[in-house]
Amino acid sequence: MAHQNPGLNILEIGAGTGGATLPILQSLGGGEAGSTPRFGHYTYTDISPGFFEKAKAKFEKWGHLMTYSTLDVSTDPTGQGFCNGTYDVVVACNVLHATSDISQTMSNISALLKPGGKILLIEETVPKARHFPFVLLPGWWLANDKFRNDGPLLTVEGWSNVMMENGFSGVDLCVEEYPGASFQSGCLMTSTAKSPVTGPANPGDVVILGIDPLGSVSSLSLEAGLRNMTGVDPITAMDSDEVDVTGKWCIFLGGMDRSILSHLTQEKFQTLQRLLSRARGLLWVVRHSKTDLESLGANMAIGLARTVRSETGLQFATLDLGEREAMSDAEAVRHMLNVFNGVFCQTSQLTQNDWEFVVRNGNVCVPRLIDNNALNLSVQQETPDAPPQLQPFKQDRALRLAAGDGRGLDELYFTDDVSRNGALAEDHIEIQVHSTGLNFRDVLMAMGQLQGERLGQECSGIVTQVGAAVSDFKIGDRVCAMSPGSLSTFTRCPASGSWAIPDDMPFEVAASIPAVFCTAYYSLIDLGRLTKDESILIHAAAGGVGQAAIIIAQSVGANIFATVGSVEKKAFLMETYQLKEEHIFFSRDMSFVQGIQHATGGEGVDVALNSLSGDALQATFECVAAFGRFIELGKRDITTNSRLEMAHFNKNISFASVDLGIVREKRPQLTKRLLRDSFKLFVDTNAQSRWSVTTLPISDVEVGFRALQGGQVIGKMVVQVTDDSMVKVHPARRDENLLRADASYMIVGGTSGIGLDIASWLPEKGAKNIILVSRSGAKTETAEQTIQDLIRQGINVEVCRCDVADKQSVEQNLVPLLARMPPARGVVYGAMVLRDTLFEKLSFADYHTVMMPRVHGIWNLQRALTTTNGSVDFFVSLSSAASFVGNIGQSPYAASGTFMSALAQYPETAKMHCSTIDLPIVRGIGYLSDDQKREAIAKQLGTESVDGTEIRGLVTAAIRNEFDLSCGGHCVVGFEGVKSTPVNEQPFWVTDTKLSHLLRLSTLAGAGELTESAQNGTEIPPAVAVRQCKAREGAEAIVGIAVLNKISSILMRPMEDLDPAAPITVYGLDSLVAIEIRNWITRELEANLQILEILTSESIPALAETILKKSGILTSDLKAEWGLDVVEGRTGQE
Repeated sequence: MAHQNPGLNILEIGAGTGGATLPILQSLGGGEAGSTPRFGHYTYTDISPGFFEKAKAKFEKWGHLMTYSTLDVSTDPTGQGFCNGTYDVVVACNVLHATSDISQTMSNISALLKPGGKILLIEETVPKARHFPFVLLPGWWLANDKFRNDGPLLTVEGWSNVMMENGFSGVDLCVEEYPGASFQSGCLMTSTAKSPVTGPANPGDVVILGIDPLGSVSSLSLEAGLRNMTGVDPITAMDSDEVDVTGKWCIFLGGMDRSILSHLTQEKFQTLQRLLSRARGLLWVVRHSKTDLESLGANMAIGLARTVRSETGLQFATLDLGEREAMSDAEAVRHMLNVFNGVFCQTSQLTQNDWEFVVRNGNVCVPRLIDNNALNLSVQQETPDAPPQLQPFKQDRALRLAAGDGRGLDELYFTDDVSRNGALAEDHIEIQVHSTGLNFRDVLMAMGQLQGERLGQECSGIVTQVGAAVSDFKIGDRVCAMSPGSLSTFTRCPASGSWAIPDDMPFEVAASIPAVFCTAYYSLIDLGRLTKDESILIHAAAGGVGQAAIIIAQSVGANIFATVGSVEKKAFLMETYQLKEEHIFFSRDMSFVQGIQHATGGEGVDVALNSLSGDALQATFECVAAFGRFIELGKRDITTNSRLEMAHFNKNISFASVDLGIVREKRPQLTKRLLRDSFKLFVDTNAQSRWSVTTLPISDVEVGFRALQGGQVIGKMVVQVTDDSMVKVHPARRDENLLRADASYMIVGGTSGIGLDIASWLPEKGAKNIILVSRSGAKTETAEQTIQDLIRQGINVEVCRCDVADKQSVEQNLVPLLARMPPARGVVYGAMVLRDTLFEKLSFADYHTVMMPRVHGIWNLQRALTTTNGSVDFFVSLSSAASFVGNIGQSPYAASGTFMSALAQYPETAKMHCSTIDLPIVRGIGYLSDDQKREAIAKQLGTESVDGTEIRGLVTAAIRNEFDLSCGGHCVVGFEGVKSTPVNEQPFWVTDTKLSHLLRLSTLAGAGELTESAQNGTEIPPAVAVRQCKAREGAEAIVGIAVLNKISSILMRPMEDLDPAAPITVYGLDSLVAIEIRNWITRELEANLQILEILTSESIPALAETILKKSGILTSDLKAEWGLDVVEGRTGQE
C-alpha cells in the first residue's frame, strides 16, 4: 500500500503502548535523517490519553508526522472529532474483540475509511488455555452479539462474515502465526472498504477496438466479462473509424500481437489522433514475444499515453501483459477486466492516479521511482563533485589536500595526487611525508584569497626516490623540505629545497623549521643586515616567524621590541624569551607607535619586521629610524596594490618584501644556503628548548587552519601523519582499464553534443578504437578538433556517415566498417531528433522523423551487430526524462523512449547487456545547449540538470552492468531536487503516482508542518527550511540562527556566548572570517553580499534581513511580503 500510495493517512485504534506502531513506522521510514516517509500522517489513538506521554517520547523521530487523540471506536467517531472517509488504512492490534458490538465497531471503521481503504487487523482467533485468566475479568464478557456467547473471539470465517455485513470485502488476506492448525492462536487479516461503482453503466458506453477476427485473443471472454461488469453488451470493432467513440470508454487491443506505433501509416496515424481526441477513457493493452525484438515496439504506447495525459487530461491507461508465451488468453482477459474495473469504475481511491499497469509473475503491478543509493554512490565516485568519505589517510593511493569549490575551511578534503604520476625530475627528490608545517599562506589559498592549489609549504619525512642528478641524498634519508603541496602522502621538490635532519630531531620539529626560519633569516640577516646593538620591531612575535626572528635577533645581540595580540602571548614571550615587559606592545590598535617612540627616545628602530596591513602598516613606517630597513612579510597590501607614504623615505629608509616561495623557485642556491644557515643557527643556539610547536593529527587539519585564521596559535603548528588518522577523502576512481584495447566501441550520434563528449572520454577507460556514427558526419569545427585530439593520443577513430534508421544505409555503410575494425564490444546509442508539437496537431511526417532513429535505428543496428559481431559487452541507450513523465509536446519522443527502456529489460537482449538512461537537461553539452528555446520547453520537466562528468559516471556504471544488478537496466536521473520544491512551483506531473512520493517534503512544506530542526535551521539546509516558511518572521529567524551557528563554528565559541542583538563588529571578525561567511552565504543561501555589508550589520536579525532580500531562495509569498519583485532576472525592491 505504501509503495502504491506514499501519502497514506493511517489511523491506529487502541494503540496502547505502541507495540504494533513501532514496526509499522520503521517499515514506512521517515524517522531517520535522509529517510523519506512513505506515509502522509499517522493518527495514534486509544480510549485513554494515559498512554500518550510515553508514546510521544517513544516516537519522537516521527513527531512531525503524528498526532495523538482519544477514540472509542464502539461509538460514532464523528462525535469525537473524526471525519468519515478520510483514512487510507486503519490498524487495530488485539483491540476490536473487546468492543461490545463488533458489527457496530466494523461499521464505524468502514465509515472512517476512504472507498478502497484497508483495515489491518491482528486478532486472536482460536481460544487457548492461556486465555483462562481473562475469563475471570468482566471485560471478557462485554460482547452482546448473539454470535459471541462463549467469549469475545471470532474465527477467521467469523471476522470475514462481520466484515462483509458492514461495508468490507471480507478477509482478503490472512497471515497465520504458525503453520499447522494445532499451533494456531491468532493471525493478521486485511480487508477492503467497499466502493460504489461509478464507471460505465449506459448501453454503448464501452467499445473494444482492434479485435482480431481470427480470435487470437479470446474476445468472447472479454465481451462476456464486460457485460457482467456493466450490464450491457460492449461494442466491438477492428478500427475506431468503424464506430463513434465520442464520450465512450475504449479498450484497445491493436497492440496485443504487433507493434503498431512503430509501423503506422499516415491514415492509421490520423485515425489514432481522432481516437485520442474523442474517447472518454482508453485502456491500451500490449504484450510482446520473447523471440521477437520488434514486438517491444508495443511498449511505445506507454510513453504516448504519458504525454497525451499531460496534454489533454485523457484517462489513458496502459496494461503490459508481458510475454504472450507466458500467459493464456483467459488469464489475459482476467487482468484486463480487473484493471478496467479498478481504473474506470473507480472501485478504489488507492488507484485514482495510477494509469500504468504491468503483469509480472501473475500479479498486476504499478511503477514507482525509487532512490538507488548504490548507483548514486557509484556515479558520484566517477565525478569531481563526489562527496568526500571518511577514510584512513594511509592507503594504497597517494593523496593531497584540496579546497572545496565554496572555499570554506569546512570543505577541505583529500583527493588523488596526480603530480606523482609522471617520472621524477632529475634534480628532484620524493619524500614520504611524516609531518607538515601549517602556514597562514595555506589558509589564504584554501579560502581563495591567494592563487595556488598546492596546500602545505614545508614538511619532513623519508626520501623514497632520488633524481638522476641528485648526489646529496639517498633513499631512506630523514629530511625536511620547502615543498608546496606537502599536505599530502608524498611530495616532490628540488633537492636544493631540502635538508638532512639530525637523527635525534623529531619529524614534527623538523617540519616546523624551513618556512619560518628561512623567512626570518633571509629577512633579518640578508635583507635587514641586523647587527649587534641594533634595534628591531617584530610584529606578531608569538607566531612562528616571530619566534624565529626573536631567536635570530638574540643570537646577534640586537635589542628586541615586539607586538602581540593578547595578554597570554605577552606573558609567553616574557617567560620563554625573557623579553622586557616594557618592550612588548599590543597590535590591536596603533598604541605601539607611541610605545616605540618612547622606548627609543623618538629615534625608532633599525629594522621593522612587518606582517600588519592597512593603517597598521603605515603606522609601522613611523617607527623606523633613519637608515632603517622595513621588511614586509604580509601579502594583503601587495595584492591590493596599496600605496606607501613616500615621505618616510627621506630618512634613507629601505623597503623590501619577502616571499619565500619566489626565493625557492627562482634562487635554488640561495634556498639551499638559507636552509643550511637556519639549521646551523637552530642547533647552535639550542633553539629547540624554547621553540613552541603544537602538533595535531592530520585528521585535524581544519582545526589547525581555523586556529591560524583566528590568530590563536603561539609558535608553530604542525600536522602529523599517524597510523590511525581518518580524513575526508574523495572516493577513488575505478576501472581505468574498463575497456579493451583490442576492441572497438561505437557511439551513435557521436559527432556532436553528448556523444562527442563521451568519445573524448573513452580513452581514459582504455579504449583504442572508436567508431563515430552520424547522419551528417564530422562537419563541425568542434567535432574535427576532438577527432584530431583523439588521433594525437594514438586512438584509431573512424567516422561513419550513416542513417541508422535506414536499413539499407546501415548495410552499405556501417556493416563493412564493422567487418574491418576490431570486434565491436560496446555501443552508446544517442541518436535523436526533436519535433515538439501537441499530439493532436502533430504531423505524421514529424512523428515518423522523431520515432525512426530511436526505434528502427536500434533494430537495424542490433541486426548489424548480430550479423558481424555476435554480441557486445554493453549497449547503453541515452534517452530522456521526458519519456518518463510524458513531457508536453513530445509524444513521439516519449513513445520511442519507453521502447528504449523496455529494450533494457528484454530477456533476449541480456547477452548485449542493454541499459537505458533517462537523462534530464544536460548543462553545457548536448542538443539543448544549442537551442535556448528547446531548453526553455524542457525546463518544464521540473528536474535537476546534469553535466558531462555525471553522464560519464552513469555510462561507466552501465558498462560495469551495475544497472542490471540494481534497477533492471533502466535508470532515471534528475528527480532528487523535487523533494524540496515549493508547492507553488511543483511541475506538471505532480499527480503522477510514479513520482508523487518524491514530493513528500514539499507537501509538508506547503502544509506548514515544520520540524524543530527545520525551524531552527540547523539540522537541515537553511535554504530548505526557508522555503518551508509561510511568514517573513520565520524566514528571518531561520537565517539568523544559521548565520549565528556558522559564526560560532568558525570562531570556535559557544552560541550562548554570542549576542544576536549586538553589532557584528562585537564578534571580532576580521575580513578573512567575513570572506568565509560570505562564501557560505552565497553557497547555502544564494545571496551575494559585500564584505562590508556583513561587517557593518547592526545585528544578526539585520544581517538575516539583508541576506533574504538578496537571496534566490524566497518563495513568491515571501517576496510579496517584502515588496520584492523579479526584475531582469534579479531580485530587486520596488
